[in-house]
Amino acid sequence: MKNENEIQNEILERCGEIMKCPLMQESKKQVHHNCTTLYDHIMRVAEYTVLLCDVCEAKGIAVDRQRVITAAVCHDLGIVGRARKFKSDTDAWVHHASCSVDETKKLLPGVDDKTLKIIEKHMWPITPTPPTCVEEWIILQADKTAWAYELIHCMTLRRRASFA
Repeated sequence: MKNENEIQNEILERCGEIMKCPLMQESKKQVHHNCTTLYDHIMRVAEYTVLLCDVCEAKGIAVDRQRVITAAVCHDLGIVGRARKFKSDTDAWVHHASCSVDETKKLLPGVDDKTLKIIEKHMWPITPTPPTCVEEWIILQADKTAWAYELIHCMTLRRRASFA
């Protein structure tokens, strides 16, 4: 299993230019899931994606690492500027995946449809069409695992603060 530095290096090797884009920089200032930044969430999803790729490959399941790691880094770019883009949390949940697809098209002209589908399906079952390939399932699982970690982390921080 890769260590944290190896995971970070793979993400940077595959998506370093994306990491420098203005949207990604803006994501560092946006609170997400009440106790982290959107940037930290995106990076956590990318890290879990690398680990899930490793697990799949160890089990003999072929994975397009470039596509799925690119999708992980771009999966929530559409939620950058959430307060000015969406009327409510529900509106953000329902529409940010398609907005992320649109932002990815702007950021990566010529990006292939498979990468866009991976991004589009990360919010299933809120988005209607279920994942149909391993990369789509990986991003879905990585995002939900990151959300669960952030929820637990947030509750732990609140609990500690209440004892202080």
